[in-house]
Amino acid sequence: MPQKPVIITTKSPKAEVFVFDYTKHSSMHKDNQCKSQLRLRGHTKEGYEDTQVVVVAWHVLHGSVFGSVGGDHKLMIWDIRGNQPAHTVEAIQLKSTDIRNMKLVLHSFESHKDEIFQVQWSPHNETILASSGTDRRLHVWDLSRIGEEQNPENAEVGPPELLFIHGGHTAKISGFSWNLNEPWVVCSVSEDSIMQVWQMADNILG
Repeated sequence: MPQKPVIITTKSPKAEVFVFDYTKHSSMHKDNQCKSQLRLRGHTKEGYEDTQVVVVAWHVLHGSVFGSVGGDHKLMIWDIRGNQPAHTVEAIQLKSTDIRNMKLVLHSFESHKDEIFQVQWSPHNETILASSGTDRRLHVWDLSRIGEEQNPENAEVGPPELLFIHGGHTAKISGFSWNLNEPWVVCSVSEDSIMQVWQMADNILG
């Protein structure tokens, strides 16, 4: 949790998300068992079959709120003051929503050709976010460009809010992270054990 670093969330290979307060744990567990402060379950497939949690991430402003995404194609918004998801959304597409009303989709981002596995806001610019997935592409989006006019040539590449596509990977991108010190530097890793550190050219940023 950004506001309280002693609170940690972890995903599991099953349908559970664990929340720990490490001040309540010794450095070494005698019984070698996982004993979390909260054990949250919500991701299931049809027939109530458990599905793997893929990603968890804390809200940067609201200290008790975090999100999780699973193999059931659902985004769940959790508040650790309760043990049930506060909101659940079918997340097959990349969408921008307001957590005060998750049924209201502010915008849908359409360019990826396959499943999206990670989305992360830029820590330096509130209108910039990036997304990656099984299509081996990392897309950088600029929400301030939504609705801008395009010429036919640019429209064939993608919508106006699609700022950049990084196509350097030859396998599924399994994760990426923005550099906290250099605004436009990104590190991305793929399932073929390749890590790439890259930066968009100045002419792309305008």
